[in-house]
Amino acid sequence: MLITALLQLRGEAPAHVGHLARWSLLGFVLLLGGLLAEWQWGVEFGIVRGAVLVPALWRLALHAGVGVLLWQGIRFFRVRAVTSGWISSAHGLLIAVAGLAMVVVMMAWRVVGAFPPWFQW
Repeated sequence: MLITALLQLRGEAPAHVGHLARWSLLGFVLLLGGLLAEWQWGVEFGIVRGAVLVPALWRLALHAGVGVLLWQGIRFFRVRAVTSGWISSAHGLLIAVAGLAMVVVMMAWRVVGAFPPWFQW
């Protein structure tokens, strides 16, 4: 997804595929940043220090990334704009399906909806 989306940032890409690429990259960066922060500092901040705000911030970023990827994937399949060729359509399809696959993986790992115990209902 990353290489395909980066290729679609150039000026010759159709507008809807470029839009999908930009927002999917943003969602991917937010998701990856949240996962890396959880992996690197999750135990230190959440358990050892008892911090609430910092883990909530990176988990919020992770959830925002998942939301952006989900929305862009749905938006791509809902709005079928005419592309300049089958290659652009294939790139858009690859980006949308990869983003939705990341959402499914986050749900399978039970990362989506996981906030510190202080934020549970």
